Amino acid sequence: MEKNSSCCSNELISIVIPIYKVEQYLRRCIDSVICQTYKNIEIILIDDGSPDNCGKLCDEIKKKDNRIKVIHKSNGGLSDARNCGINIATGKYITFIDSDDYVTEDYIEYMYRLLSQEKAEIAVCKLRKTINDNESCAIKDNISLCMNKYEAMREMLYADKYSVAAPAKLYLKELFIDVNFPIGKFSEDIFTTYKVFDKANKIVYGNKICYFYYCRKNSLITSSFSMKKLDVVEGLEQFKRDIPIEEYGLKKAYASQMIECIMTILQSAPTYKQIMEFELWNKVKIYRNITICDSNASNRVRGYAILSYLGPILTVKILRVYYKIKWNL
Repeated sequence: MEKNSSCCSNELISIVIPIYKVEQYLRRCIDSVICQTYKNIEIILIDDGSPDNCGKLCDEIKKKDNRIKVIHKSNGGLSDARNCGINIATGKYITFIDSDDYVTEDYIEYMYRLLSQEKAEIAVCKLRKTINDNESCAIKDNISLCMNKYEAMREMLYADKYSVAAPAKLYLKELFIDVNFPIGKFSEDIFTTYKVFDKANKIVYGNKICYFYYCRKNSLITSSFSMKKLDVVEGLEQFKRDIPIEEYGLKKAYASQMIECIMTILQSAPTYKQIMEFELWNKVKIYRNITICDSNASNRVRGYAILSYLGPILTVKILRVYYKIKWNL
C-alpha cells in the first residue's frame, strides 16, 4: 500500500494524548503527531496534573499549531485522562497515543485508508515495543486482514498481530458511547478494548509498523509485584463474564491470553504465598494444557505453559532471567 496523501478526505480525526511525568519524552511524541501526512486532525493533550514541566511544554507547543487543544486537570490517572479526551473529541474517528511513545508520519493516513477501503469501524496497525529513541521499520509485504468482531477478538487474545492495548488503533468515535476506561485500574485496556470491538461489525488490520511503544528500561524488570498487577486477571475474568467465549469460539485464545498475563505478573516476582493466595497458580493449571495443545498459540506462550510444570518458584526465577536477557538489562 503506497503512501498517497491524496486519499485523505475531510473527516476530522481526534488524537488523544494523556500526559503525566513524561517531560523527557513528550516533545518526541507530539512532534511525531504534528507532522502527520493526514492533516485534518485535532490533537488533544491532556495534562493529567503532571508535577513536572509537561503542562508548560504543552502550552508552548500549542502556540505553534492551532490543531492542538490543551486540557489541564487534576491527576486522575490514565483512564480518567483518556475519558476526558473522549468527551472533548469532536472528530468522527479517534485514536490514543501514550505520551512516551511515538508514531510514524503516516500513522493516521495508513489506518484511515484501511478503514475507508474496507468500510470498517476499527483499524489496527502493527505496534512494536522498543527501547530506542527513534526507530523505523520496513516490511516486505503490506498485508491487510478484514475480520468480524469474533475473529478480531480471537486475534486480540492471541496477541500475535496486535493486543488489547488501546493505542495503535483508529476507532469510529461513536463506538465509545457508553464505554469508558475504568478509573483506578492498572490494566485499563483489558477492561475496555473488547467492549468496543464487540460493538463493531468489521475490523481491519494492517501489518505495517506505525506505532512504537517505548519501554523504559528502568521499569521493565525492576517493577516489583503489587496488588494492582492483579487487575489484568480481573479484567480477563470480566471479559469472560461479558463475552460468551464458547459461542464466539474464543476458549483457546482466552486460555493463551490468561497464561501470558499471569506469566507477566509472575515476572514481577510475587512471593510463593502471594501466588497461592491470589490463586494465580490454580489459574495456570486450569489453562496451561489448553495452551500447550493449541497450535495457534504463540511459541512463547506455549513455552510459558510448559515452563509452569517446573513449579511456581522456579518459573518466577526463570522468567526474571528471560526478561533481563530479552531486554539486554
